[in-house]
Amino acid sequence: KRIMRGGAWKGSADCCSSGKRLRSDGYGAYEDWGLRAAMSFSGRDAPATMKLDLGKGVSMEMVYIKPGKFVMGGVNDKDGRFKCVELPKHEVVITKGFYLGKYEVTQAQFEAIMGYNPSRSTKGPDCPVDNIPHTDAVKFCELAAAKSAQGVRLPTEAEWEYACRAGSSARWFFGDDPAALGDYAWYNGNSAKKSHPVGQKKPNSWGLYDMHGNVCERIADVYATDYYANSPKQDPFCFGQSDRGVFDVTVNAARAGTYKLSARVVTVNYDQRLLVAANETETPTVMNLPFTCGKWQDAKPVDVELKQGENTLHFWRSKPPQRGVAVKSFALTPAM
Repeated sequence: KRIMRGGAWKGSADCCSSGKRLRSDGYGAYEDWGLRAAMSFSGRDAPATMKLDLGKGVSMEMVYIKPGKFVMGGVNDKDGRFKCVELPKHEVVITKGFYLGKYEVTQAQFEAIMGYNPSRSTKGPDCPVDNIPHTDAVKFCELAAAKSAQGVRLPTEAEWEYACRAGSSARWFFGDDPAALGDYAWYNGNSAKKSHPVGQKKPNSWGLYDMHGNVCERIADVYATDYYANSPKQDPFCFGQSDRGVFDVTVNAARAGTYKLSARVVTVNYDQRLLVAANETETPTVMNLPFTCGKWQDAKPVDVELKQGENTLHFWRSKPPQRGVAVKSFALTPAM
C-alpha cells in the first residue's frame, strides 16, 4: 500500500489539495502517475539550489527546504480503493533540511537515467514522466544517486506536504479559493485531458512548480490507516508493517569483527522490534525497541559480524502489525 501526492491532470481541484492522499494498492501504473525526487543534505551552509548532472546533457534542479514545522493532514476520514484517511490533523516537525526537485521528474531526466520512457500521456522531453510504478521510482532515485554522487531518493510524505504547503495552512498553498487553482496547476478543469510540460504554472512561495496537479507524485512512505493517529511528531516516516525486507543500509568497517549496532528510534507502542542481518547472513538478529512514549531514544545495542570494507545491513519488521515506529539514525561501534 503506497501513497501518492499532489493530484494530477485527471483529478478535481479537491484531489490537488495540499493534504490530499492517493492510495496505490498495487493496481499498476497510470498515465498520470509520476514522481519528484528529493535529496538528503547533512553539511553546513546548504546552497539555495543545486543542479545535478544526470548525463547526456540532462540535469535536475533541486531546491533547498529548510527545517521547520507545520500542521499535516486533510479532511477525508475513510479508506477506499484510492482513498486514504487524512485525519487527525497533527503538528509535524521537520528537523533536517533537505532538497526537493524544483519540477516533477521529466521524461528526459528519466530516460537519461533509466534508458527508456514509459510515458503514456503527452510525450515530450520536458513533460513529466508518467506510468511509473513505485519500484521504478525507487530505481530511478538509486541510479540518479549513483550518477550524481548525491543522496537522491523519494521524499517522505511529511517532507512532501511540508514543502508543498510552503508555510501555508490553507487548502491549497495559495489559499482556499479553488477559482485560483488554474494559475498554479494542471487539473481536470484546464488540462484538456493530458499532461503538460513542467514549470508552466506559477510556483509556490518556496519556488517549487506543479506541486498541485499535472501528475501524482510517488513518495517513500507505506500507507497505514491509523498512522496519522500514531506517528511521531518529528520526521515521521511510515516504512510499513511487512514481514519482508524493508530497507538496506551500507556501512564501512575498518576491520573485520564484532560490532555493536544501535538505533535511535521513536515508538508509541510496546513489543516493537527490528530484524537485522549483515551481508548474506541467513539468521537475523532481533533488535528489541524501547517504548519511548513518542520521544527519540536509543535501542539496546545488538552484535553484528562485519567484514572489512563495505557491508550491507538488511532491516525488516517481524510479527506484524506493529505501529508507530520511526528510525532516525543508526550507531555502529567496535565491540570491546
